[in-house]
Amino acid sequence: MLFVGRQWGAVCSAFTIALLARELPLAEFGRYTFYLAVFAFVDVIVDFGSGTAVLQKGAHSDPAFAASLAQARRMRLGFAILAVLLLGCVITSFEGPAPWLLVASLYPLARPLETSSLVFQRAIAHGRPVGIRSLIATLRACSILLIVHAGHREAQVLLFTYCAWSVACHGLLFVAARPYLPGIAPSRDVPLRGFLALALPLGIGALLQQAYFYTDNLFVRSLLGVEELGRYNAGARIFSWIALVAAYTTTAALPWMVRRHEEGRLLDATRRLARPLVLGGLAACVLPFAFPQALLELVFGPGFAGAAGPLRWLLAGAICVFAGAPYLTALVASGRSWSVAGITAAGLLVNAIGNRMWIPSEGPLGGIEGAAVATFASEALVLVSSLLVLRRACRPAGMRATSSPGC
Repeated sequence: MLFVGRQWGAVCSAFTIALLARELPLAEFGRYTFYLAVFAFVDVIVDFGSGTAVLQKGAHSDPAFAASLAQARRMRLGFAILAVLLLGCVITSFEGPAPWLLVASLYPLARPLETSSLVFQRAIAHGRPVGIRSLIATLRACSILLIVHAGHREAQVLLFTYCAWSVACHGLLFVAARPYLPGIAPSRDVPLRGFLALALPLGIGALLQQAYFYTDNLFVRSLLGVEELGRYNAGARIFSWIALVAAYTTTAALPWMVRRHEEGRLLDATRRLARPLVLGGLAACVLPFAFPQALLELVFGPGFAGAAGPLRWLLAGAICVFAGAPYLTALVASGRSWSVAGITAAGLLVNAIGNRMWIPSEGPLGGIEGAAVATFASEALVLVSSLLVLRRACRPAGMRATSSPGC
């Protein structure tokens, strides 16, 4: 269900991006895609591991779920206020006076409403949230089409529209989830301090993961300019459309993986999940890898053919995402959140060093191709590290030097 919903969202997103690539000046297109990356980063700040913490605490108990949900709402509201301030600083630093963008930057304040939809994820019943998100994706694409048709070519107006539909989505999810929430008053079993302690490493790990996923935008814009960023982000959008299928699949599987961990069968379950994901990733990447220039020209127009080389490196990184996402999620399911934070920190470090080293170089890996190579290197590191850490953690107790329980 998540796969179908994500693919419909990807179709709407692809339609929007393809339209804007043809209709906007290249600088405005680069600006639009830059702030989409910033918004994705901000969403992780607002969540900061609270969603995963709720699913871990309340997997089996309605009272624990209700208490964790209440704490997650409070936590998200605090981080949403912080995110609004951060967005305001970023916008004024890069754009100066931009009233439409500044109003759009208030959208994180609606994110706590969406917390209630975790009730669907806990039950692995995604029909209603997928339906709502698919409807919003459709309406958002149609709205942007109408705005462009009316002659508006400013990225900030389009971004305001994007954020307005995000607020509507959070409100609809809140209304849809209310009848399914446990009818038990939240207990004091999950104090805010304890909930924050659980969410902290999860939030740090998610933040670092998002940072190495999008840090190339900062380097490309700073070192090469907003027009080259627009060209690079054409390939990066294809990469993210494909790779996010793996992210959605493993997110949906998290409650199941928590239960497999409790049964001592986490490693086998992760392997079962990884095999079809890798095959699906290979199937999704084979044609774009073989014909990258044709795909870019078909979707975005002839001005984006220069992103063909970077796209191949990004597709190789997408295969690493499909292979590594189950193992990284398994570490979360087993409670090894600080291991996740350490792995993603290493990925961010490799990505930042690679971008700083390769983008300014004059060799074959210079420019936007260097940014793509850095992304591939960081995803490969995360894959190998996650696999090794999980295999070590799940070895039988007699084979380890410590006496910690197996998976």
